[in-house]
Amino acid sequence: MFVGAAGGLALAHLPGLDVTSGFAMGIGAMCVAMLKLPMTSVLLATLLLGAEGLTVMPLVIVAVVVSYVISLRLTPVPADVPADLPADVSGGHP
Repeated sequence: MFVGAAGGLALAHLPGLDVTSGFAMGIGAMCVAMLKLPMTSVLLATLLLGAEGLTVMPLVIVAVVVSYVISLRLTPVPADVPADLPADVSGGHP
């Protein structure tokens, strides 16, 4: 969460983005990238900021969705076990 907050504060220098919005968006985006739990990430970012969290919630939702889709797209697909291998590949132990 702290790395996301730092990244959000760095992005807060963009035109039209204030510190609170950048902070909340960074926390939400980093939490969803690590946890893969979008609703929890929005909730964490919103509750952490209190009353100001409600005003930036739409921005947090957009940041969380974008981060979630990108992290799913960049995650490699696990390789399947070939069909010709036996189910027990524990090294020959009975």
